[in-house]
Amino acid sequence: YSTPDPSSQFSFAYFTGLSFGEAAKLHYPNIYPPKTISAWTFTHEAAVSDLASNEAVPHLDDLNSILNGMEAAFNRGARSVGVTLTVSGRNYYHSYSFIKIRIFAHINNFSIAVDSAHALVDYMTTTSLLTPTLLDRFLSTPMTSKMFGIYVSDFPLWKLSCLLGEDWLHEDVVNALSELLYFTAVAESDAVDPPVVILPTSFLADAKYLYEQSPRLFSPNLVALRHRLRSAPVNVIYALNCFSDHYSTYRH
Repeated sequence: YSTPDPSSQFSFAYFTGLSFGEAAKLHYPNIYPPKTISAWTFTHEAAVSDLASNEAVPHLDDLNSILNGMEAAFNRGARSVGVTLTVSGRNYYHSYSFIKIRIFAHINNFSIAVDSAHALVDYMTTTSLLTPTLLDRFLSTPMTSKMFGIYVSDFPLWKLSCLLGEDWLHEDVVNALSELLYFTAVAESDAVDPPVVILPTSFLADAKYLYEQSPRLFSPNLVALRHRLRSAPVNVIYALNCFSDHYSTYRH
């Protein structure tokens, strides 16, 4: 009842298939600040679902209550939402279909991804980090594609933009970097199992949780660590910790 046509612009399928090159060229809709919607009500009116040129979008904070109530309202016969927007002290009334409300939500949810993809494209196209062939491949890759070659972390490629400038690092990216560090240790070691163990942030989080349970049980990761420590010598263990978006490393 509220799912946009997958082939339409700003649908979920549209965003998941959006390449880095396309994201960099996309004219993204402006998003109003929170509390721009001053009043709203479900209605039985028919309303268009297409986004007009240069149409601004309500903030997700304003849409959450509408989204939470849409299914029940649809079952009661409602098909749209009457919304009053207060912009620069003036009130504007709009009627939005349920599909358009869902499109608004997608635009909010993917705004960071599109901005991040744009930043990565700007960096990649102004440096010689990639060869022309690899750059073309990068530009044609969907921005939501998963990071390749990493076992512990599973995150979309657009998150790599946190490595640019002085942005906060995503936890998944930190774990991926630690995994690359471990792969380097493996490559430089003559042993089948290098004498170093690097534990991702999830390990300590799980261990703390399990320690507080009764009875205390071993998770598969704890069992795997015990097996690793028994099977081959380990000179050093690094454990990454994430608490309140701050990272630290414990060495033993």
